[in-house]
Amino acid sequence: MKIEEGFIRDILEAQGKATNDASVRAARKHLLFKYGHSGRLLRDNESSVTGNTLTITHPIYKRFLDMKAKQRDGKPRKRKYPIHNRIVFGHYNEIAYQLMYGFTDEVAEKIKQNFKE
Repeated sequence: MKIEEGFIRDILEAQGKATNDASVRAARKHLLFKYGHSGRLLRDNESSVTGNTLTITHPIYKRFLDMKAKQRDGKPRKRKYPIHNRIVFGHYNEIAYQLMYGFTDEVAEKIKQNFKE
């Protein structure tokens, strides 16, 4: 494995875990277990890294809880809960920033030492 690939893998694994942790915290804060499905919202979050790809899986209705729905007359029907988009895109920006500016000579040396051990 190349040093760059190791760096990318480390960044993606760390941000995948941080995304899942932030999502669980947001669900606990905003939903307060009122729908009966919040057990799955807290439990069924996974992240995996394959090559240079981060895959985050979660229950599909989590995405719909984040959307603001309207009735036919245009009045708001329900409150939206910021438990998906804000978290995912916030971590997406962090991944992009770290991949653009985080690979320095010191980081490369640290990764080399980790491979030797």
